[in-house]
Amino acid sequence: AKQAEHRYTLGPIYIPDMEDAHGEFVDPATLQKALWDWVRRDDRRIFIQHSDKVAGEMVEALTWPFPIEADMEVPNQGVTKQVFPADTPFLGVIWEPWAWELVQAGELRGYSIGGRARRIEADLPVAALV
Repeated sequence: AKQAEHRYTLGPIYIPDMEDAHGEFVDPATLQKALWDWVRRDDRRIFIQHSDKVAGEMVEALTWPFPIEADMEVPNQGVTKQVFPADTPFLGVIWEPWAWELVQAGELRGYSIGGRARRIEADLPVAALV
């Protein structure tokens, strides 16, 4: 008998100290506290694209304390090696069947933590930018 699909992925939630697609970043300590606060809320639902539509369930969360190199598989794009810095948190999710189809098609490829932050602007010396 064919084993049923687990509809499971394990991937980085957010990479600390790395600028994201919105030009934002977070330090490892703040990221860890946010992860703990989220897990303590005792709501394991994963939503699609910041909506109220449940796409899956978080079944594990861990923060890897060392740098790690991993093979990351993206459907229709193959496998690439990715290096993650120390203190990168990872999330394991079991997806709803309809969302799993999006994962398998490569249309759903990451998480968004949907955090809140207070923005500050600062003029930095040129030497600090190099």
